Amino acid sequence: MISHIFYVYLNMSIIASIIAIILLIIRFIFGKIIPRKFIYSVWAIVLFRLLIPISLSSKWSIINIIDSYNIKSIKIPNNQADILSYTNTIQVANNYFPIKYKSQFITSFFNITSLIWLIGIFVIGIIAFIMYRITIKKLMKAKQTDEYNDVLMQCMNVLKMKGKILIYKGDFIQTPAVIGLIKPKIIIPNSVDNKELKYIILHELCHINRKDQLWKVLTIIAVCIHWYNPFVWLLFYIADRDMEMSCDEKVLNNIQNNEKKQYATALTNMACDPQFTVTAFGSTAIKARILNIVHYRKLPLYMIIIMTIVCIIITILLITNPTL
Repeated sequence: MISHIFYVYLNMSIIASIIAIILLIIRFIFGKIIPRKFIYSVWAIVLFRLLIPISLSSKWSIINIIDSYNIKSIKIPNNQADILSYTNTIQVANNYFPIKYKSQFITSFFNITSLIWLIGIFVIGIIAFIMYRITIKKLMKAKQTDEYNDVLMQCMNVLKMKGKILIYKGDFIQTPAVIGLIKPKIIIPNSVDNKELKYIILHELCHINRKDQLWKVLTIIAVCIHWYNPFVWLLFYIADRDMEMSCDEKVLNNIQNNEKKQYATALTNMACDPQFTVTAFGSTAIKARILNIVHYRKLPLYMIIIMTIVCIIITILLITNPTL
């Protein structure tokens, strides 16, 4: 049974890698002209491919175009609509429900590799959980404060956010961070300059508003499942950078142009080592983010519409399976 699950996830990993390569090429060619919020959003396609084994079959799938690789779609049983399937790139089985491999050697191979895969998931998962617990335990030492409530409410009004968000202070962290999925909290260092407070809170509220903590958790889960695939680790690194840059851009959209310098200064002052399990204000690719801030220009409405349509088309092309 474990070998069958591994077979399915291995196929998912291969397809996700192909899609990741396509998106990396798009990012490399058009990265300087496309705002990071659009680039960041299409990384969700790769995450979907890594976590969800089935998808819709469509003649619009880009996988139909690369037919030279002979990538097939396997129909899901009891699928009355006849459109749900999962991709099959390896094709070493005669039957798929249940899977029956073409030879005893292949059967033995998947039995052994699936156990190695399971052990890897366990080890990586334990390491990620320990790192998460250490980070949370450290951040939970912070004490709640009402000192910044006025600035918090102003920032929430700017972003049109509702609900109750608490701010905590601590002298054991170097950069502001957000913890919590259901009841998120903003953790701010004691040493923060009040002149930078507005930009810090705006940035962290953007993370909360977009549910970036959930993205972080799902990405870590994907890394644990597909630990053997280097493209997944690359996705984690690049998508994290794009997440922070897109968050920077959202802040820039809600402040005046002459405040760019103050925002960049706040980012530089809060720079520290990357945080693995939480979203943190100054923890990722500071130099690249500063350059992105300096060169960022607000898009006119017509360009936003065009970019949105392009993202929808890319999603349809990449998230669907080949026709059955």
